[in-house]
Amino acid sequence: FAGTARLMPWLAAVAPFLSLRLAAGTILVAHGRPGERIGFELCGVLALVVGMLVLTPYFGIRGLAMALIIAELSMALIGWWLVRQHLIRGAKTMWQCDY
Repeated sequence: FAGTARLMPWLAAVAPFLSLRLAAGTILVAHGRPGERIGFELCGVLALVVGMLVLTPYFGIRGLAMALIIAELSMALIGWWLVRQHLIRGAKTMWQCDY
């Protein structure tokens, strides 16, 4: 169990990024953009696979944890960028008059 205990701080670092990713995805779905959520989560899966293939040979099990952190961070960043873009588009149309 000692090896697992050394891995826990790395896995704990994932929690904030995971929470931010889930929040961004929920907002996108609530605003009728489920396809955008699927898109940024697929990008994160790709980042995870690439990270695992690249980092694991050099860092072992810690490389897997690093790949997970990178994937969750990338999904959180992309997700919130999409939310921001959607809110900016919505704000621009909200202030337009039809007359």
